[in-house]
Amino acid sequence: MNRPEAPSVSTRRSLIISCLGAVVSIGLARKGVADDPWSVATPLPFPVQEIYPVALGDQIVLAGGIIDDPQYGIGASARTIIYQESERIWADGPDLPIALHHPGLVARPDQVLAIGGFAANSDGFWQMQKTVFLLDRASKAWMPGPGLPMPRAEFVGAYLDEHVVIVGGRMPRSQRNRAYGDHADVHDTLLFDPTTHQWRSGRPAPTARNSAAGAILDDKLHIVGGRQSVVGAIRNVDVHEVYDPRADLWSTRAPMPQAQGGLAAAAFNNKLYAFGGEFFDKGSGVYKEAWAYDPLADNWEPVAPMPIPRHGLGAAALAGGIHLIGGAIAAGAKGRSRRHDVFRPR
Repeated sequence: MNRPEAPSVSTRRSLIISCLGAVVSIGLARKGVADDPWSVATPLPFPVQEIYPVALGDQIVLAGGIIDDPQYGIGASARTIIYQESERIWADGPDLPIALHHPGLVARPDQVLAIGGFAANSDGFWQMQKTVFLLDRASKAWMPGPGLPMPRAEFVGAYLDEHVVIVGGRMPRSQRNRAYGDHADVHDTLLFDPTTHQWRSGRPAPTARNSAAGAILDDKLHIVGGRQSVVGAIRNVDVHEVYDPRADLWSTRAPMPQAQGGLAAAAFNNKLYAFGGEFFDKGSGVYKEAWAYDPLADNWEPVAPMPIPRHGLGAAALAGGIHLIGGAIAAGAKGRSRRHDVFRPR
């Protein structure tokens, strides 16, 4: 699919976006529902999907994604926005150097990395990238970082054992790199050492998949759900695998109760929570289901479903709960949302 390059949204460096009374306070549960773990928070300043926001201290950083520009249509975003939990506001940060959708964001203690993803321009909507950009807390711009060995997108990324770890996702099948079908699922594990600025390979994951979600529990990376994409078919998976970076070993845990791809996940109070996603078999649609995983019992159980089902959304845990951000209310690249909910496990 050839599309014009989506322009960077002009920076509004000091603009603070507030809800101006349009949303309910974070502390207010849905009307008429007692002990509801869900509450509505300040919406995003613009609708966006296919995002990977990350928590950085008491902030959430979001960069890139799929947007629908009034002039250019569906495309990628260069915009960065930052949520301050104490003020309950979104503010503009520095734009990415290029517009990207599906860039994988990973947070270190004082830095965010934007890894890979897709550019959407005259060379194709799904032009996968191997770029890495770095944003320090005090920086006013994203800076180039050590690029990936190969283009990569739709992976799970995390920071643990003093390394950036990315697992799975998709890579180009050949030199052609323009359309979604040009890429294949992989199970490769890559680790980035910030002290040497080098990428190296880890033990591959047992399962090749994309659009999974992950969270860190007990210094291990849990990867859940996702999908496998082959020509003419997309199949969600329920697989749950765990990576120990110190031992460079993988293990298998209890699968999700339902196979969900394009979902979001976060850890809170020593449990893993997974939310939403989309499906394309028997028609298409978006999941409302949410689940909690207890690592001690190796068991999943349902929790209160999402108020507004979405896929391509992001999850980030702060002190007050898990923030579910953006995404789309319909399967595929439509129905983008500004929605921002907070889930507080009971």
